[in-house]
Amino acid sequence: MPRFLRILFLIPFLLIPAIARADSVPALTIIGGTITGGRPFGAGGIVFNLTGIDPATGKIYNIQGGAEGGFFRDPFLAVAGQTVTFSSSISGGLDLGFGNVQANMGGTSPAIPDGMPLAFDLQGTAGFSIHGTFLDNRDGNPLFTIDQNIGGPAVYHFIIIAPGDPRYELRTVTITIPEPVPEPASVMLLVTSLMGLGLFAKRRHN
Repeated sequence: MPRFLRILFLIPFLLIPAIARADSVPALTIIGGTITGGRPFGAGGIVFNLTGIDPATGKIYNIQGGAEGGFFRDPFLAVAGQTVTFSSSISGGLDLGFGNVQANMGGTSPAIPDGMPLAFDLQGTAGFSIHGTFLDNRDGNPLFTIDQNIGGPAVYHFIIIAPGDPRYELRTVTITIPEPVPEPASVMLLVTSLMGLGLFAKRRHN
């Protein structure tokens, strides 16, 4: 291949790193953590403690944020045998953390059991979506963005309205984001690499 053609062929590959460096605000992928939504006047609004990763660099971020609010629907009551559908959201500036973020969570609980315990938890599932930009609290510059919909196991915490009252109130819901499981191809690549290193070390020893 003529030399000038080889240079033209290489130009796009030389520009890719420069383009990547120009994007100073990484888009993170959430890989773990918890989100809790609750009723006002107590554990209200949404609070999240998340772990995110920048796919381009592999850098890990710990993310905390939240704002006041509460489940939509009031008084949000349910009796034994019923399920409860809930939703909660925040939008705009965060009370905990710095950024302009929209976050929503919602789901449906399993059926409330018979009996009259003062409080109980149910295991279920729920979904969470978060979209927005997180800011540096020192200078207000954007640190990273998140645009992701997440689902995972959830714990629904109910309390009784009053002794002798068969109605319950959904007080909080906590979603746990499952850690990602390595893909089979990635695991095979790791095993193959370790085997290769072992063979190399053995040959070098011999």
